Formats: sequence, C-alpha cells, structure tokens
Amino acid sequence: STLGLGGLRAFRGGHPTQMGCWRSVPVSELYLDGGEPPRPRPIAFEASGASRASPRLPWTNEASKWRCLLRTCQSLVASVLYAAGMILRGPSQPTYLQLVIGTFWILPFMFIYHWLSMNQSGGYYDTFNDMFFKLPGHLHVVLERGTSAKYQIEIEYEHRSGIVRTVNALESGLIHMFVSSMSLGIAAGLFESCDSSDQTVCPGSLSTGWLVTEGLIFFGIHRILGANIFKGKYRGLLMPEAMWEFKSIVDRVPGDPYGRVDCTIRPLRNHPQPTY
Repeated sequence: STLGLGGLRAFRGGHPTQMGCWRSVPVSELYLDGGEPPRPRPIAFEASGASRASPRLPWTNEASKWRCLLRTCQSLVASVLYAAGMILRGPSQPTYLQLVIGTFWILPFMFIYHWLSMNQSGGYYDTFNDMFFKLPGHLHVVLERGTSAKYQIEIEYEHRSGIVRTVNALESGLIHMFVSSMSLGIAAGLFESCDSSDQTVCPGSLSTGWLVTEGLIFFGIHRILGANIFKGKYRGLLMPEAMWEFKSIVDRVPGDPYGRVDCTIRPLRNHPQPTY
C-alpha cells in the first residue's frame, strides 16, 4: 500500500533541487557515496537525542495537501460507515433499541474501517488484534511517561522524520460510541419530556435533520482528532495512533543524470521500537 505523489523538481543556481516531500534540498545532498539514493531511516528510531535535534525542512505544498487529503478521506470513510450504522439501527425504533443495535455495530464498524482506511500499524501495535490486546500495556506506558522531555523529543523527531498520524479503528469506534450515545441520550430525554400528542411537535423518532447533524458532528470530531492538533500534549492521550510515512525517493530516469524525486506515502507495517 504505497502511494506515489509524482516527481517534482525545481532548479536552484543551475542545479536541480528535490521537490518530493521536502522543499529545496539539493539533489547532491540526496545521494550517498557512489551516487546511490539514501537508505530509509529505520522504523526503530535511534536512541540518541542528538540525532533527533537535526531540523527537517518544510513540507512541500503538494505533500501537505496529500497529508490533509489522507486524513480527510479516512474521516469520510468513517462517516459513511457511521451513516450505515444510523440506517441499520432504524431511526423510528425506540431510542434504547437503537442504542443496543448501534453498540453491536461498533465492532464491524471498526473492522471495516481498518480495512478501508488502509491503516496498518500504530504507535504501540502492528495488527488489528494488537490494537486491543496491547492497549493495557500502552496505557501503562502513557501513565509512566507523563510529560517527560524525552517523550516530547520523540514526538518532535517523529514529525520531522515524515511520520503522519491518523485515526485508527479503535479511536474511531470510541468516537462512534460517544457521538451515538450522546445523540440518543439527548433524543430520549426530549421524547420523554414531550407530552404533546401532535406528531409534528413530538415525532417520537429521529428526524432527517437530527441524523444529518449527528453525522456531521461525528465527521467533525473524527477529522479534528485526525489533524493531530495536540501533537503529544496531555500525555498523548488525544493523539491519533495510526502511523503513515511520507518519504522522498530517487527514481532513476534513463538519460537523466539526476533522476526524479518522488514523494511516496505508505502505512507503517511495524510500530516504533521501543514504544514511546
């Protein structure tokens, strides 16, 4: 599951510069001895704090757009599945029955989302099952790390290394549970307090407008969490766990001594070692 964003190249002082994921890097700096492209940084991040101090150049506009598109597409996928759940639970059914049906839908929702989103590994897991089974150990790590400086260095290094976090299946399921429970709870309270027999005043079922609003709230929360706006704050509890890698690679082109620089996107297949 690797996506190529296309080769981009600009010229600075007569020499081509890399325009893959990062801006304005001389191609000569992109090669190692013998003209070979640089080896990818290992997923197991180095333990040296000094290696994390080197700055990463800004993202290109196109790479930033693809990063935004990746997160938005995943939120749209989750919202479509959420809408399917709203239809499945039956808006005209009693709210308590809708809540039960919606609860049973969450597990299939998470599995289908994990597959359609193309997410693979995350901050502490490699597979869909590990996402659940390794969660207690991850929460223990979260409580131990607190707001340590080492953790903040890890997060900063992660960002500079082209790692993009997105919302995983478990987090999507928790958002699903929160939004649907709040919506049905509020609706149940309104229905119970309504003593009119007029169906236009007390419809007894969720209206189309109510369902659309509920779906938009779900999409908004999912997209905001996916944007990773907190960037490791609050012990990382509000940081999405699924991880993708943006990486610039050199594509040799016949007759071109410099080659073409592509920005590729792929989900990480293995979580960072050690977990932080």
